[in-house]
Amino acid sequence: MPREIKEIKDFLLTARRKDAKSVKIKKNPTNTKFKVRCSRFLYTLVVTDKEKADKLKQSLPPDERSEPVEDGSDSFPAALDDEPEDRFPVDDDDRGFPVLEEPEREA
Repeated sequence: MPREIKEIKDFLLTARRKDAKSVKIKKNPTNTKFKVRCSRFLYTLVVTDKEKADKLKQSLPPDERSEPVEDGSDSFPAALDDEPEDRFPVDDDDRGFPVLEEPEREA
């Protein structure tokens, strides 16, 4: 469930919580969106001032959890980009369905 945060101070407190898993930064031409994924909600802060956005980016917790996102397509897990046969190996002979043989017809 998404929630919007209006204050920078509240966003920083939320980003430093124990249940905060990741922080994503999405830059648009008019604004910058900071999204922090917690256990229950996805919290979003929208900043229109570029200087404030740069300061906020520097004040985030310095770990590997923060990642920039150029467009929405990069936010999917890498496993979804793989070919389906790479993720779920299946033998060509055994697809999990019973093999039904057609009865021979006499002419």
